[in-house]
Amino acid sequence: MTVVSSQVCSAAFLVYDYFLTLPDEVQYVWRTHWCLRKVLYLASKYLILVVFLVGLHWVTSRNVSEAECQIFNTILHYSYLLAVIAAENMTLQVWALWHQRPWATIMLGCLCVVGIVLGFKDISTGYRNDVWASLSYPGCATAGDDRTALATSYITVLTHEIVVFVLMAVDGVHVPE
Repeated sequence: MTVVSSQVCSAAFLVYDYFLTLPDEVQYVWRTHWCLRKVLYLASKYLILVVFLVGLHWVTSRNVSEAECQIFNTILHYSYLLAVIAAENMTLQVWALWHQRPWATIMLGCLCVVGIVLGFKDISTGYRNDVWASLSYPGCATAGDDRTALATSYITVLTHEIVVFVLMAVDGVHVPE
């Protein structure tokens, strides 16, 4: 039940954030001409909503068959990979903030490549070996999770986000002389 509550809370916060920022987004994003950056921005913003909705359905559905669990999990894996790729838009913005310096290029480039490679590895090998179990309570359970791959992916995403945040914060508080 804790998993369901945390996902519902996260989804509610995400929807609340969408409604708070929607007027500015309509004014500054939707009315601009279409380009790759706009597509990446919208994909990174709205793919996560799809992931949350599928995830909520996944953990709250009763009497879910093993085939439905496999479909839910496949959607989650592919949408997660697309969201990671689209989120690299933020990395490009940080790279631009730091004036395309070589050290920033190498560091951010390595983080992006590692994240995307782990995402593709997850798609190609990870979830296809999972064994699904039917549950008497809502949700799906798998017995085939690779905890090392999961931890590696989590640490990589966490490291990437911390580096991007620190670089943006340092640039934001930097006072020109």
